[in-house]
This record gives sequence, C-alpha cells and structure tokens, in this order.
Amino acid sequence: MTRLDRRRLFLFKLSSLMLLLDAHGIPVTIFAMYRTAEEQKKLYDEGKSKCDGYIKRSRHQDWLAADLGILNDARTDFLWTDPRYDKLGELAEKIGLTWGGSWASLGDIYHVELGAE
Repeated sequence: MTRLDRRRLFLFKLSSLMLLLDAHGIPVTIFAMYRTAEEQKKLYDEGKSKCDGYIKRSRHQDWLAADLGILNDARTDFLWTDPRYDKLGELAEKIGLTWGGSWASLGDIYHVELGAE
C-alpha cells in the first residue's frame, strides 16, 4: 500500500469514527493532526510523547494520527477528562484504529492512529 493509500485509509476510518461517535451522542472535534518534527520534539521534551520527531517519528508527522477532544454541551470547549473517552477508544479499535488510551506507558486518551499493517 502506498503512503497516499494509507493516508486515505486513515481519513476514511477517522471519518467513520466521527460518525459513530455522533451516532452515540458524543460530540468531538479534531484538535491536532499533522505535526512538524519541531512540534513533535517539543512534545517529546515535555514528556508527552515517546517519539522525538527525528529518530523516532510520530504518525502525526505522516498524517496517520489525530487527537480528538470531546466537547462540552455548548460545544465551546473540550472536556479533558470524561468517561466517554473509553467509548471513543472502543469504537476506534472496533474499526481498526489504534487508540492511545490503551497504551500502558503513555495513556493518551485523545489519540487515534492507523497502526502498522
């Protein structure tokens, strides 16, 4: 599969996830997708990522990851802690995405990505 095919597949799955979440009454928005190496390095230095952006690239750098935030009822701000992130993860994994909340070492509940295939 080409790089472009993998990006298309990720976007299809991400769109499907967003529709599923909407059907479950969970309002979400994408708050991060593509990152430069410099942006990734900053997150690594802050201890928020295991990828430094140079030696170990993030899937964000290849357009194969997104960070989703569950919105409040007014849809004006994110709910940074909400039990519905578990449902987000369950649905993401059901359609073949990797959910960062299942990572024991980091537990990134906002993150979904297209895993290695």
